[in-house]
Amino acid sequence: MATADAQRSAVERMRSRVLNAPKLSMSQIHKLTARIPLVKGPFTHEQVSLPAPDEVDLEERLWEVVEHLRVEGEKIEKPRYSRILNAEWTDPSPRGDVVGDWTFSLPSNTRNTNTDILLGEPWLQADFPPDSIWPTDPPRGEAFCDPTALCHPLISSAMCSDWTGAPLMWICCGEETIADSIMLIAQTAARQGVRVDFTQYEGMPHNFPRSVETLPQALHAYDSWAAACTTSVCGGQTGDSRAAVFGLGELKPAHLDVRRLTNLARDQAFEMMKMGRAKKMANIFTGRGLGQPSRI
Repeated sequence: MATADAQRSAVERMRSRVLNAPKLSMSQIHKLTARIPLVKGPFTHEQVSLPAPDEVDLEERLWEVVEHLRVEGEKIEKPRYSRILNAEWTDPSPRGDVVGDWTFSLPSNTRNTNTDILLGEPWLQADFPPDSIWPTDPPRGEAFCDPTALCHPLISSAMCSDWTGAPLMWICCGEETIADSIMLIAQTAARQGVRVDFTQYEGMPHNFPRSVETLPQALHAYDSWAAACTTSVCGGQTGDSRAAVFGLGELKPAHLDVRRLTNLARDQAFEMMKMGRAKKMANIFTGRGLGQPSRI
């Protein structure tokens, strides 16, 4: 097993490649990563009535949201849903990774910049190449929704106040800028009786199982994910929640109380996120940049 220093160096080499890579246009990013077409906007609070996690027709209701937001004339094949809810598939972006706070306003957004690759949104940087789909027409301050909706639970899932009745939640994150929002999701759900399996990996960036896939942390995360899928399929929706942080090196876990992962309360997070939302609403991307870093 690689030493902590070797693992840290591997992550730093990957971060250097990612952060210094040429910027792709939104069309190029979309072509490489999208599962559904870019949504039409604007999307505001008034357009969607958020269903409860235990609502009988939850899947149908969420699909109605996707249908409402789809690009005109595009046919989208309805997906098959699993009974497992996990951190890889719970946000509306085409990348498919959970971002509990799309305003990038919580403390980890500055605390973890030295270990992460997710430093705000590149498409809001002044040098991001414009194309036919970004900036939008009319222009707005966020790529995936109207900025007014950034604190909506369907956009920033850390703002969901009630996870009661949700299925098993497998949540994995690194030492990343959105860690606070992810911990807030896990903590809130566990306190409401949802079975939560939370794991954090020291020194790992956002999306590390795919970006440094040969490291033992990535292999361990995939094994954990597979085990959660098996548990869910075999009827393991009830049981004890658990949380652990794995350090660099030998991957020794430090076990935590999943109900006390962060001192950040949801109301505190909401106030911080409202400030971040206001900044994005005041800075509309027009293709000439915002005149400020992407880390809002």
